[in-house]
Amino acid sequence: MKKLFFLFLSVCGLSLYSQGEGSKGAIIIASVEGQVSVVNNDTQQPLPSDQIKAGGLIFDGHTIKTGPSSKIILLMSNGTVSTVKSDSSLNIKKFIQEKFDPGKKKLSEMKGEPSSSDTVIDLELGDMILDVKRLNKKSSFNIESPVGTAGIRGTIPYFQVTQTPDGGFNQVTSMARGELSFMPKGASTATLLGPGQSLSIGIGSNGVLLPPTLGQVPTSLLASIEADIEASGDITGVSSAEDATTPSIDGDQSEEEVPSEEELNEADDSRGAAAKGVDDNSSSEAVAMDKAGLIDLDDEDQLSKVDTYVEVSQKASNKLDEKIQERRSGRRNAGKGEDEFISDLTGNFDDVVDVTVEAEALDIKDEAMFDSLLESSENAADVKEVVTVAAEIGAKDKENLGSVLKNADKAEDLKEVVSVASEIGAKDATNLGSVLQNADKADSLNKVMKVAKESLGSSGEDGEKKLDSSSLSILSNTLQNADKADSLAEVVEVAGEIGAQNAENLTSVFQNADKADDLKEVVAVAAEIGAKDAANLGSVLQNADKADSLNKVMKVAKESLGTANAEGEKKLDSSSLNILSNTLQNADKADSLAEVMEVAAEAGAQSAENLTSVFENADKADDLKEVVKKAAGAGASGSLGGILQKADRATDFKKVTDQLDNVSLEGGALDVFEKIETVADVFVAVAGDDEVDQDFAKNILGNTDAVEDIKEAVELVKEKGGVSDSQALMDFAKKDVTELKAINKVAEKLGDSEDALTAFVSEGIDQALQLDHAFAAGDLDVDDLAGNIVSGGSFTEVVGASALNNLEKKYSGNEDYLEIISLNSARAQDISFALSFVDAGSEQEAALLANVDKIDAIMSLSNKFQDNEETLSIIYNNLDVAPALNELIRELSIYPKRLEVVMQNAELAPAILSTYKDYEEIGEQSLLDQLFSSSQNLRDTISNDGLSKLTRLYPRFAKEIETNADIAGEIVGVLDLVGEEYADKVLSNLDQFSALSVLINRTRGDAKNLSALFSHLDFVVELKELSDRYNKENVAGGQDALFGSLNLFEDDPGYFLLAQDEPKFFVRLYNTTDNLGKVSSTLAYELLELGLSRKEMLEVLADIIEGPSADGPKSQSPSDEQTQTELQNYDLMNLNLSHVIDGSIDPSLVISSEVVMASSYFEEFYFVYEELDNLYTSRHGKDFEHYEQSDTLDVEIKPDIKDESSELDFQDKSYDIEFTKNDSVTDNDHAKDSNIEQDSVDTDHKDGITSEIHYNDLEGILGGVELSIKSGEYDLSSFNYEAFIFAASERLSVSGEILLHGSESLTEALFLSSGSLFLEEGSMIDFTGESLGIGSFDTLDVISVDLKARDEINLGSLENLVIQNSALITTGGTGADFVHLMAFQQIDIDNLRFSEKVREISMDAMTINLMNLNFPENSMVYLQSEYGPLLGKYPNFGKSVYGRVNFIENVRYNNNLINSNASFDQFGSNIFIGKVNK
Repeated sequence: MKKLFFLFLSVCGLSLYSQGEGSKGAIIIASVEGQVSVVNNDTQQPLPSDQIKAGGLIFDGHTIKTGPSSKIILLMSNGTVSTVKSDSSLNIKKFIQEKFDPGKKKLSEMKGEPSSSDTVIDLELGDMILDVKRLNKKSSFNIESPVGTAGIRGTIPYFQVTQTPDGGFNQVTSMARGELSFMPKGASTATLLGPGQSLSIGIGSNGVLLPPTLGQVPTSLLASIEADIEASGDITGVSSAEDATTPSIDGDQSEEEVPSEEELNEADDSRGAAAKGVDDNSSSEAVAMDKAGLIDLDDEDQLSKVDTYVEVSQKASNKLDEKIQERRSGRRNAGKGEDEFISDLTGNFDDVVDVTVEAEALDIKDEAMFDSLLESSENAADVKEVVTVAAEIGAKDKENLGSVLKNADKAEDLKEVVSVASEIGAKDATNLGSVLQNADKADSLNKVMKVAKESLGSSGEDGEKKLDSSSLSILSNTLQNADKADSLAEVVEVAGEIGAQNAENLTSVFQNADKADDLKEVVAVAAEIGAKDAANLGSVLQNADKADSLNKVMKVAKESLGTANAEGEKKLDSSSLNILSNTLQNADKADSLAEVMEVAAEAGAQSAENLTSVFENADKADDLKEVVKKAAGAGASGSLGGILQKADRATDFKKVTDQLDNVSLEGGALDVFEKIETVADVFVAVAGDDEVDQDFAKNILGNTDAVEDIKEAVELVKEKGGVSDSQALMDFAKKDVTELKAINKVAEKLGDSEDALTAFVSEGIDQALQLDHAFAAGDLDVDDLAGNIVSGGSFTEVVGASALNNLEKKYSGNEDYLEIISLNSARAQDISFALSFVDAGSEQEAALLANVDKIDAIMSLSNKFQDNEETLSIIYNNLDVAPALNELIRELSIYPKRLEVVMQNAELAPAILSTYKDYEEIGEQSLLDQLFSSSQNLRDTISNDGLSKLTRLYPRFAKEIETNADIAGEIVGVLDLVGEEYADKVLSNLDQFSALSVLINRTRGDAKNLSALFSHLDFVVELKELSDRYNKENVAGGQDALFGSLNLFEDDPGYFLLAQDEPKFFVRLYNTTDNLGKVSSTLAYELLELGLSRKEMLEVLADIIEGPSADGPKSQSPSDEQTQTELQNYDLMNLNLSHVIDGSIDPSLVISSEVVMASSYFEEFYFVYEELDNLYTSRHGKDFEHYEQSDTLDVEIKPDIKDESSELDFQDKSYDIEFTKNDSVTDNDHAKDSNIEQDSVDTDHKDGITSEIHYNDLEGILGGVELSIKSGEYDLSSFNYEAFIFAASERLSVSGEILLHGSESLTEALFLSSGSLFLEEGSMIDFTGESLGIGSFDTLDVISVDLKARDEINLGSLENLVIQNSALITTGGTGADFVHLMAFQQIDIDNLRFSEKVREISMDAMTINLMNLNFPENSMVYLQSEYGPLLGKYPNFGKSVYGRVNFIENVRYNNNLINSNASFDQFGSNIFIGKVNK
């Protein structure tokens, strides 16, 4: 009750304290039970139900109606309490009251009303009890009813108005206390009722009064009235029970008007207020509010805010005055009505004050804030909550809360938004800053958040959707862009209308709230054109991140497609739906579309004609953007209109423009864009959906001037089936444009013959240039060709035959040329075409025919530069590199400037090509532009990049590479040609690179040629010399013949002489048979003398190699039995068998060398024997024996050592071999003609040492195909020989510890294999005789093996000698202890131990590599390599260098380390380094 009373006083203070006369009195709802409604008399609209509650405030001009069992108690500002019972209708027609000071005295303490008032109440129906304070003499209080009017001065009456069945009314008025005067309707005299009296009176439906009846109020009714009065008093705290009941009859001042003691001491109030800390300005108002119960000045908190309480009440009064004035002036009040305003403010006064305090602290308090806060005082508590949250997140400042306090009407929405932010984990300044700063949009933002809950949230147990932290990333942008809330709300509302309010469609909208304005405008445009549906707007919503771009596009659409209205503004309508629907449905392409619009604008191409297709094909916008940007960048603005109008082909166009960066056309890309549709036709026709080959693209883009020709050729082969698959078509389109044009020309000429045209496309498409030339030159008749094809002839055969016939006629008098043409008849067409570019009888003609193996490159290059004599001259001067040069020209055909630089450096074509490929793989055209910017830059780049590449890929050759850094690029080019298989060999022979690179180029990369070359690197210098001669003399096929004969030169040196003496004959001979090894060089010279034609030579060689064509023998061959009997007489059969010698030797296996020599079973053995001896002889200044020009070839072989100082047992022997026509020699002939010389021959040796060498039959040979010697002790002295030879024609292996006993007569033991010789690791051979020798055709590996002999140890190989972790020991100690190591190519030694008795060590090889060995004290050391010493005496230190003696690591003499020239001078005086004789 106290709270209600304070509320009432507050209302009174707000509404009356500062108002003038005639102000509305306030009526507070003290209690409500059941169904009660309040209707505005003017509008007939009921007040909101939430205002019909205890504490609610109303004013006159309202009718109150109660339902059954319902009741309402009203407290009026003049102190009157009215209890309106059930089924009643009370119209408060008028209630005005003069101002009064509510602070003087509490209403409950007053004896009468606080100020004069004027009240008119119409009880239309029902029951009402009034408790009216004693009225001021100026006051008027009338109760109207259908029956009459009662005038009240201060009383407690009970009125009951009922309706009769006929429509009339009855009224009973019962007085509990006081008096009233009742004037019936139409009467002239009033009836006065006193305490306890009652009056019953009625009025008919016709308006005629019924006779009144006076009576006494029943006791029970009086008790009931008293109970109701007491109940209303308890609720309101106001009752007239204590008031004086005697009214002022004469109008004199009533008791209430007499100043009380308190009123007389009113001045004390200010002093009291000051004592409580209230300043003078607010003292009276503060005391008034304290007395009214609004504040308690004894409460420190309220006391601290007393000025604010006063200020708020004053602002509220002013606000209420404004509302009253607006109502009286007839102006419409946009805000609340007076009743609602006072009611809401009364219930939230403290909160309003608290918010005002916060506003003042933040310097936000101003009129706008007060207007908002007072108008929406019911939201003050929500505002306080929001301010509290702002403080929690560090956002309690003017910037963030200014909008909050000035938009109090949005506080409830704002609070809900903050709550959602808290749910998702966004309760922080980052997310809520914008929300607070844009509080004016809180209602819109709250709508958005509610939609977010429904679309993104998860249902709880109660079915209500909730958000959680999973939505933070989605909604944070929405919160942070709260300024866009209005637009967002409109967008989500539209989404709801079209059935798109779901997570799929709205997630992007929430995530891109910053684009909401643009999004709203796009949605508006969609509505204009009739596209406001899910089909069109789904993509727009899902791609809200692109709304700004899409809006730009739509604005362009308006300008280009729209129609101007009366104001000149462009508008779109449904006619644009078909055009723009694709744009809306592909909103994900909006960014690209916007860029297209910009480019179009810059080019002045933003018109409906150009852009309609763009809008209709928005799905291709990404591709179109790339195309138009490149067009603009290329300066092709003039072509943009056509590109835009063909937007449906954007993907095809992009296939084209994607290649521009890779191609980097020298002259720009204007032509490409000018003809982009045709170019795209070719790209699509060839590549389809596959990746575009860069070489293909380069060919097309670089020849756009001929793109129609290219397209025509492509369509031709596709139509006629000239290509088998897409790759073949791609390769076809890479053809030189001149060739493609020729295809069209030939096709046109053959067009009258479908058969001929089809045959051309399927068989002769690669011969188009040749055919076109032949037709133009008259060498081939179109009709004849067509006729032959129709007649069933093969296109290739007919054309080829014609070209061959023409060439044969042309060169009928030149046998050399005719032979070349005959050997290359299949290339007759190509040869004829290539010859068309050179003059007859010129050096170029001869060079061309001599290099038919390079005809493809020569033909292509000649065709390319046919009009440039200078360039053709360069080409013919560099035919060795023609293939590489041609590949370069093909790659760079569309770059004239690059081609110019290449031709200036044509000799470097392989190196340029290698570097170009590396750069092209990187794909950066700027690097390629720089590479070919000048000749000098090209050379520098090739060298620098080559060095870097070599160092990276081949670190083990770092020193060699660094030494040859100036030719690094050329090395790389050569390595690209030979591949990894031969890379090491190239890098190991860089000292020969100049010669080797030329030869490699002349192999043309042919695998057989390369293999032969790298198998004979020792022959490079001689081969290069001969190759140069062949090249200079234009020997056709000469290079292939040389490479293909390297083994032959090695086997039969006479052929090398023939190749030098008679190049053309040699090449003819080589080309005549693939088995030249079966024909001796001697016979070849004889054939030369015969002067045979090629045909005759073919026949002769066939007879020699295969035997003459004749019938076989007529007689029968001997029986197997007879043959076996004869063979048993010969032990020679054992030579064709394999043997294992395991502890003992079968004497029958040992054969005299004389017998072996007389047979042909063991020729391989003598070959190796002889070659090892030749190697020794040649290395020590011996001359090869010369072949005499006769049928007999004399070769000296002289084994059998007489002189103890002799150094090797592999010496010369002499025997005669007579060559018959088929070059076969029988065993008997061999035995008969062999002439074993017994005479001794002195041979010179270094340092004056001489040897007398014999060959006789005192050598015993244990031979076989494969021979295996196992551990054991073998007594060789039992055999009557001076030397014992273990020999194998294929493989000899030794394992275990082998002790060989010699004797005074058997002084030599030899192990010799014409194949491989295998010494098992850990094995030992100990020979007690003088000399132990081991020789092998293949590389000889001596690894962890110990070898012992009394005086000499000799090791030799026709390939390489490798010794690791082994010992060579002589035991004689006679001063003749000798070790000789020899290899045809290379000696590699790592950890070799010599016995201290060794006095002479000799090593001979092309290259000698030494590590970890110690030459014994007092030993003489002779080391000979191909290039011999450095500076006349020194070895090479620290690494292996070809042709040198290399002290790589830990080489010592008498334990002294030799690792430099100085140490060599100090300790190497007994070491002599020389040069071997080749």
